[in-house]
Amino acid sequence: MQICLVTHGFPPLERTGVENYTAALGAALAAAGHSVEIFAPRVGKELPNLSMRREERSGYGLTWLTSNTTPSNQEEALDLPGVAERFGDFLDNERPEVVHFQHLIKLGMGLIEEAQSRGIPAIYTAHDYYPVCHRFTLVRPDMSRCGTIGDPEQCSRCDLALSHLNRVDDLGDYQLGALPDQLDAVRAKELRHILAGRAHLAGFTAQEQADFRERRTRLDARRLETYRRIDLILSPTRFLRDRLIDGGLDAAKIEVLTYGAETADLDRIPRPTRRKGEPVRFGFLGGLSKHKGVHVLVAAFERMGAGAELSIWGDSSDTQYVERVKAAASSAGARWRGSYRRGELGACLTELDVVVVPSTWVENYPFVIREAFAAGRPVISSGIGALPESVRHGVDGLLVEPDNPDALAAAMRRFVDEPGLLAKLVGGIDPVKSIEDQANELLPIYARVHESHETSRDRGTPASLREPNRRYQELSTLPLRELFRSVLGRLTHVKGMLLGKDAIDDEALSFEALASGSHTQVLLRDLRRERKWLKSNEDSLRKRVAWREEELRSLNEENRWLRETIDGAERGIEALRKEAGPLRGTHDALRERVAWREKELKAIAKENEWLRESLDNERESAGALNEENAWLKSTSVSKDEEIAWLKETLESKASESEWLRETLDGVEKEAAWLRESKAGELDSMTAEIARVSRELEDARTEANELRAAVARHEKRVERLVRVASAMQRRDDASDSRDEDQLDAAVRDADARITAMIAELEQRRSAMEDAIEYADRRVAKLLTARTALGRHIASWRSSDNGNAGS
Repeated sequence: MQICLVTHGFPPLERTGVENYTAALGAALAAAGHSVEIFAPRVGKELPNLSMRREERSGYGLTWLTSNTTPSNQEEALDLPGVAERFGDFLDNERPEVVHFQHLIKLGMGLIEEAQSRGIPAIYTAHDYYPVCHRFTLVRPDMSRCGTIGDPEQCSRCDLALSHLNRVDDLGDYQLGALPDQLDAVRAKELRHILAGRAHLAGFTAQEQADFRERRTRLDARRLETYRRIDLILSPTRFLRDRLIDGGLDAAKIEVLTYGAETADLDRIPRPTRRKGEPVRFGFLGGLSKHKGVHVLVAAFERMGAGAELSIWGDSSDTQYVERVKAAASSAGARWRGSYRRGELGACLTELDVVVVPSTWVENYPFVIREAFAAGRPVISSGIGALPESVRHGVDGLLVEPDNPDALAAAMRRFVDEPGLLAKLVGGIDPVKSIEDQANELLPIYARVHESHETSRDRGTPASLREPNRRYQELSTLPLRELFRSVLGRLTHVKGMLLGKDAIDDEALSFEALASGSHTQVLLRDLRRERKWLKSNEDSLRKRVAWREEELRSLNEENRWLRETIDGAERGIEALRKEAGPLRGTHDALRERVAWREKELKAIAKENEWLRESLDNERESAGALNEENAWLKSTSVSKDEEIAWLKETLESKASESEWLRETLDGVEKEAAWLRESKAGELDSMTAEIARVSRELEDARTEANELRAAVARHEKRVERLVRVASAMQRRDDASDSRDEDQLDAAVRDADARITAMIAELEQRRSAMEDAIEYADRRVAKLLTARTALGRHIASWRSSDNGNAGS
C-alpha cells in the first residue's frame, strides 16, 4: 500500500513526541512491506523558500519542504502561502493511496483540500485540541486553563492578549503565554482585563475588538469546516474525543485508538529496585514549555528534603523560561541534563526510578508515559485532562492535583517514606503497545477508508469497465518514477526480444531521467527555482560568504591556539600523572571526608528543621506570654483595688478598736456602780458573760482568718512580682519601663499591707487586753442592758458583717 504521513516537524531537527512517533510509525509500516513517504517542513536558509528535497530513511522516503517564512498574521498561520500547492506537487509525484496527517500546524488547512481534490482519502490523528482550539492546548495567554470550546468571543480575547504580550520587549519567545510573575503589575493587570472582556481598559478600541472577533470567527469556521471533511479522525483518548465532539466535529467520524511506542530497546532495561540508604531518583523528560509544569516539579523538589534526587532532560526555544527553571533547579540541588535524542532515551531512563509528568494543561496522551512504562518506571502525573486514562492511581503510578507543588512533593515523598511503594507500582505496570502493534492496527483502517473511496468511485461504472478501471487505478497510484521505471522495463524487454538485447541502453536511461515526474525532473525544477533565488540574493550571499571566510580564518586561529593549549595540557597531564601516586591516598581520604561531610550536612539539615520548628514554638510561646502580660497588667489594677479595700478595712478596725477602748472605760465605771447597786443580778449576768466570751472568741478567730487572708494576698503579690519579673526579661526594651513601674507599685503595695498588718496586730492586742480586763471584772458585763451593751451589740453585728464579707 502507498502510504503518506504528514507531520509539522521531523527528527533530527524536531525531536518531541509527535515527531519521534511519526518517524517510528513510518519505519514500522515500511518494515511491514508498505511504501511509505513522509512530508515535513523545515527551515533551510541555504535553500530557496518552498523548495523540496527527498532523502531515503529507514525503508521510507522523506521529503523536506523548505519553509523559511514566518506567518505575518492569523490568516497566514492557518494557511501558509504556497505550502498547499507544493504539497499538491508532492502528491502528484508520489501518488499515495491514503494520507495520514499527524499535525497541520506550520503547514495549513490547504493540505487536506489538496488530498481530497485528488480523491485521496485523508485520516487525521488528533494529538491535541488543534481542530477545535487555535492555540491547540486550551491554555490562555496567562497560562491558566480554558474551559470554553468553540466560542469566538472567548477565543478572540486570547488573540488580543497575545497582541498585548507582543508589546513586552523582554519576554523573548514566550510561546503560549507568560507566567504571572513575568509581567510588571501594570502589564499583568491589563492582561487580566483583556481576558475578562474589558480590553478597552488595556488600550484596545471597540473597533479593534470587533475586528479581532470577526477574524477569529471566520478563521475558526474555516478550520472546523476543513476538519469536518476529513474521512476519519483518530483520538488516543476518550477525553479528547469528547472535547472534539463538543467543538462541533462529527462523532461518527471519530474513533479512539491508543498510541504505540518504540519498546524494543526499553524492554531490556532492568526494572528499578529500592536499596536501603539509597535516594529515590526522580526525573523529567520532554519539552521545557511552561505548560509542561517543570517549574512546579522544581518547586516540589525544594520541599522534599533528604532521600531524593531529581534529573531534568529537555530543551525549548523559550530561553527565558528555560534559564529561570535551570537556575531554580540548580538552587534546589537538581541535575540539569539538557536535551536528548531518542536513541539516548534508554540510558536516561536507566538513571531513574520514577518519571514525573507535572503538566499544568489538559494533557492528552503523553508519549513519555508509554516510554516510562515500557522501561518499567512508574509515573507521577497531574490528575488532569486525559492523564487518568494513562496512569492508574495506586496501580502503576500516582495522580496529584495540577499546579500544586505541595501535593506533588507529598506524592514524591511517599516513595522515600514507603520502601515497598516502588516495587508495588512497578509490578502494576501492564505491557505497552509497541509501534509494530500500532502499525498492524492502522493497516486495516487504511484499507477500510481506501476501500470506501474505491466503492464510491465505482458506483455508476459499467461492469465491463470495472476491471480495466481497477487496473488503471493501480497504475495511477504508482509514483511517477516507479511508473516510468515499469514502462521502461517493459519497453526494454520488448526491445531485447526484437534486437536480442537484455540490458537497458543509454537511450532508455536518458528517457527515464528526463521523463516527466521522475526524481531527476523534480530535482531540475527545484534547481531552476534555486538558481532564480540565488540570482535575486547574489549580493547578500556574497556578503555572507565573505563573513563565513572571515569566520573561518578566525576559527583557524582559534584552532591553532587550542592545539597549543592541548599540547600544554598534555604536558601538564603527564606531570600530574607523576604526582598522582601520592595524591591517590589523599584523594581517597578526601572522598571519605566528603562522605562524612555529606552526612554532617544532612544532620545539619535535620537540625535546621528542628530549630525552625523550635522557633515557631517560641513565637507561639511569646504570643501566649504577651497575652499573659496583658492579663497581669489588668490583674495588677484589680490588686490595687483589693489593697485599697484592705486599707479601708484596717482603718475601720482601728476606729472600732478606739471605740472599744472608750467603751471599756465606760464599762469599768458602770461595773463599779453595778457592784454596789446590782449585786442581785450577778448570777443571771454570769451566763451572759459566758456568751459574750464566746463571741469574743469568735472575733479572735475571725481576726486570725483575716491575718491568714492577708498572708495569702502577700504570697499572691509575691508570685505576681516573680511573673512580672520573668515577663520583664522576655518583653522588648520598650515595655521594660512599664514593668518597672508595675514592680514598684507592687512593692509599695506590699509595704503598705505590711504596715497595716502591724497596726492591726497592735490594735488586736489592745482589744485582747481589754477583753482580759473585762474578764477579771465580771460585774462590768452587767452593762448589757445599758448604752454600753448596745454599743457592744452594734460592734458585734458590724464585726459579723465584715467577717461575712
